[in-house]
Amino acid sequence: MHAANNYLYGIGKAVRQAVIDNSEAQALGLFLLADANDYFQSAAVTFFDALRGIELGYFSWATVKLYFVFYSLRARLALNRECIFYAGHSPLALEASDNASPVKLSGTTHKAVISRFSSRFPNDYFLSQDIGGKPPLDWLMALREDANYRNSRFSEPVAPSHLTFAATNDLRKVLTAYTTDDVYVFDEQHAIVAYPFKMLKALRQAMPSAPLAFNEADFLRQSLRDHEGNQATLECLLI
Repeated sequence: MHAANNYLYGIGKAVRQAVIDNSEAQALGLFLLADANDYFQSAAVTFFDALRGIELGYFSWATVKLYFVFYSLRARLALNRECIFYAGHSPLALEASDNASPVKLSGTTHKAVISRFSSRFPNDYFLSQDIGGKPPLDWLMALREDANYRNSRFSEPVAPSHLTFAATNDLRKVLTAYTTDDVYVFDEQHAIVAYPFKMLKALRQAMPSAPLAFNEADFLRQSLRDHEGNQATLECLLI
């Protein structure tokens, strides 16, 4: 379970009417930092797994996995001392600050996190432009739901339009393009990879220490190694 949630349940403050004092807020902040590391690890593993899937021609599940930039959103919230937890079936947000009390959210965990991220960071770079006429997080969710629920069959062996560039070029060229030019981040032909990649890079830069253990980083590094060696453009996520 999430460390911050465990802490709130343990002190009996995982309820709608809770108010936390300064010492509880400081403790909650430390648990949120631990959670942020875990969320980053989950986001990185999912991102690397999706890239591997694209290389192997499995585009539908790669689309679903790339949506899970969601973990990066949770990490950003946690780094900003924001805890998402449940009281019964209701999602709540609680800031780790003196005299704070929970704010009620709505929807599933994913929609609650996206909504909270959008309200906490309305001027954030990652919300600054639409993708395909939709807010970027809604666009990602729609692609995931198309692949996961709406389409009766997967597109394989044909790459969907949002993955054509990634599917028809080697991974080194793809990652180099997405590293060197931000124009791809909100381009609907590229954003399914470029947007999560950019968000993970920004998240890693915001982390106070390396979130991945040596064996975790090496596992991911080896998963996308090719005849030229490691993918240098991904090292920024692993150290």
